[in-house]
Amino acid sequence: MRILALIDQSIYAKSVIDYAAELAAGTGAEVDLLHVLSRVELLDTTLLGYHPGGVAVLARNLVESEERTMSEARQRADVLLLESRASLLERGAGVVRTQVVEGDVSGAVQEAQAEASLIIMGKRGEHADFARLPLGGNVEQIVRASRCPVLLVPRSHTPIKNCLVAFDRGDSSRFLIDVLSQCEPFGPMSCTLLHVGDTDEHLAVAMAASAEQLMAAGFETEIKVDPGQPEKVIPERVVLGKFDLVAMGAFGASRIKTMIFGSLTNEMVRATQTPVLLSHRVP
Repeated sequence: MRILALIDQSIYAKSVIDYAAELAAGTGAEVDLLHVLSRVELLDTTLLGYHPGGVAVLARNLVESEERTMSEARQRADVLLLESRASLLERGAGVVRTQVVEGDVSGAVQEAQAEASLIIMGKRGEHADFARLPLGGNVEQIVRASRCPVLLVPRSHTPIKNCLVAFDRGDSSRFLIDVLSQCEPFGPMSCTLLHVGDTDEHLAVAMAASAEQLMAAGFETEIKVDPGQPEKVIPERVVLGKFDLVAMGAFGASRIKTMIFGSLTNEMVRATQTPVLLSHRVP
């Protein structure tokens, strides 16, 4: 088992480490800590303004300021990675590797995820607009390009003991069941398979088979089918049921599909402080 944990200077960094430590502790999983420095996000050249020495002086000051900013950011990243590595090793993780890269976040993750079984990242990064609380472009790009499940975590950590699985009609739900039943750090725990909307015999058979698969893997499992709209029912069930994890197929076949990266997802993120496991089968 190998976990890729993405950390930055945001308030989510501690939570990412806490969840990585929890999932790695029972198995001795290896953890790759990745910190991506985005020059575009770090540098705000508009602050330099006009310099009386002319364009040449302004350009030189600009370059010096950029390099100083990047150097300071790398130093902070090194300290964060060093402290995070020590915390993971102390709490039972296996080998912990650290890496600081400069570039695009989604591109860096694509290169780093080759051997990962799970990616853990905060729901938002250090440059997020907390006034609007968007899910963030980096999250969507990473999930779309990922070859493994992505765990989006909130600002605070709660031990994972029970899970709500939003069961869709698409292949992504069946793949998600495979992920939960085969990914050792996620078990054993109690699972509720929930489908929101119309049902039929085909769906009932698929949910029963998925429940049997989870129970064979050691999960206490129950099946529920609720009427209504997924965007309303699922957040309500998460809050009322006090679930520690929500698992969803990232690109489903029903209305849940619109919930993943649209405005409905942002509403769910606002309403709950629950980690969300997103997964899909890559063609």
